[in-house]
Amino acid sequence: MEVEPRIIEIINAIWLSPYGVAAKIIFISGGLLMLVLMIYRHKMSIADAALALVGFKPVSNRDIWFNLVHFLTIAIPVGLLALAVQGHNS
Repeated sequence: MEVEPRIIEIINAIWLSPYGVAAKIIFISGGLLMLVLMIYRHKMSIADAALALVGFKPVSNRDIWFNLVHFLTIAIPVGLLALAVQGHNS
């Protein structure tokens, strides 16, 4: 199955825009912050925290900080990517 080169160029342009780069940085740093929160506040091992981060293990006693970081790690990059797509279309 081949993908048109034009589609690849559009996706690369979106990811390489300032909004796309910011979305990647916020997503990665949010994931690392959630990992640190699980290790230090929830007293999980590194392996258990990594499993919980990818969704294979439930996080017990989730506090407001974990929920807030979890929401912002998803919502901010999605919003930035939406801005990048709109900026690319105009």
